Amino acid sequence: MMKVRELVANGTLGKLRSLQADFGFKAKSRDPKGRLLNLQLAGGSLLDIGVYPISLSSMLFGKPEKIVSTWHKGETGVDEQAAYIFRHAEGALSIMHSSLEAQTSQETVIAGNEAKLKISRQCWRPQELILTRNDESEECFSLPFSGNGFNYEAAAFMELMRNGKLESDVMPLDESISIMETLDEIRSQWGLRYPFE
Repeated sequence: MMKVRELVANGTLGKLRSLQADFGFKAKSRDPKGRLLNLQLAGGSLLDIGVYPISLSSMLFGKPEKIVSTWHKGETGVDEQAAYIFRHAEGALSIMHSSLEAQTSQETVIAGNEAKLKISRQCWRPQELILTRNDESEECFSLPFSGNGFNYEAAAFMELMRNGKLESDVMPLDESISIMETLDEIRSQWGLRYPFE
């Protein structure tokens, strides 16, 4: 994501206008006591995988001005599939989807008025970024990674602890709280509450 931040910050995409992102897979286990489908464990697509595109939206645009969402409530009461549309300042839009019911393309497109950036499958460990300018010229960025992609989060946290820091400059606590408020607003729209709340 650091390369994405760099391309956005240096104006390569121009003024950001939209984000389209999905994250979905067919859950292998349909065990109602398992983590993904258990309401008691805050299961469901929103908190498990929907948070990734929503966090990217926050990184790009900040807190949304308006949220419209819909969901499919599964047999256990969790959201097995959901869609989210956010309107941001100056009319920018984020259109996102999460699913535990189907394997999706897991692709992300960030569009600005000068260029668009496609993040290849699996936004948590992208292997390639494709920048397409308005004149249709393309530039590809190869992003080698090690591990499963989540290891970078753990390494960043360990570095913060070694340096005696309580907060990341990349993901400050205020942004984490703002994202949780967005997730809470979505659940409120659905009338979804967890038994422990």
